Amino acid sequence: MMQIGQKILDFELPNKKGKLRSTKEMYRSYALAVIFYSSNCEVCQAYAKRIEQLAVKFENDDAAIILVDVSKDSDFKIEKQFSDLMLLPNPNFIRVFDSNASLVKQYGVKALPEAFLFNRKRELVYRGAIDDNWKHPDFVTQVYLENAIDYTLDGMSTDFSEVDPVGTPIDQI
Repeated sequence: MMQIGQKILDFELPNKKGKLRSTKEMYRSYALAVIFYSSNCEVCQAYAKRIEQLAVKFENDDAAIILVDVSKDSDFKIEKQFSDLMLLPNPNFIRVFDSNASLVKQYGVKALPEAFLFNRKRELVYRGAIDDNWKHPDFVTQVYLENAIDYTLDGMSTDFSEVDPVGTPIDQI
């Protein structure tokens, strides 16, 4: 299980077209978020637009997002959850598939979605929830991942390094 301060567990997984993508491609990013996701999960589906908004917000910054879809047979479903904008090439946002969930075990994912944020040195600085209200985006009061990315880009530590993810327990996926 990944602990705060631990170095990233590098991985290489296929994207939609079968091309292997790697964490090492994001070497220039000052902040790298790895978000575990399942297109078959109701909670994850509720977060699709918010993840997209994060990718767009930080597109011109030195931040990157790797969305790791752990569901089986998710290729078509993920296309429907994200807008056409996110399906265009964005060097700071890539989607990969981990259908056997091997990476889930290595990272110690508790629930989906769960975010892991790494700083420039690729040390884990935040893990957990994306925000505090998966059902109602208009009632979100804490944007944990977004704030953690901002802090990391500014070279600062977050006040909250771990927030329990709210979502589908990993053993139910």
